[in-house]
Amino acid sequence: VPELGDDIEQFMEVARAEHWIELA
Repeated sequence: VPELGDDIEQFMEVARAEHWIELA
């Protein structure tokens, strides 16, 4: 399911961004 993969990829990008914000 390509859509599921896209959702996971987007989620990982958001989670990574939030993680970097916390480190800032």
